[in-house]
Amino acid sequence: MTHIRKTAEKKDWVRPDIEVMVDGRPIYGIAGQSLLSIMWASGIRVWRVNPVSGRERSGFCGMGVCFECDIDVQGSDERRACMILVTTGVTVTTGMSTRETDVRSL
Repeated sequence: MTHIRKTAEKKDWVRPDIEVMVDGRPIYGIAGQSLLSIMWASGIRVWRVNPVSGRERSGFCGMGVCFECDIDVQGSDERRACMILVTTGVTVTTGMSTRETDVRSL
């Protein structure tokens, strides 16, 4: 019979130390997190619309392969949210405020 010992110790919660502005709304994360993980943890699940199908898009693979998490960061289009380690003061524009216009124009 194999005995399993519990070796993990209880750790204190880590407090958010990064503030990122997404469409003018502050969200918070921890140093070392990707923009994708901070957005997901903040409840932001969709941030762009496919120009061909009109379907909502977000992160998929989480490792920079699929390009589904492309986003505008600091005015630079098509940055992969899963590959960006954010720092305080980063400004992100999702374009979801114009979603209805984008979908209707297809």
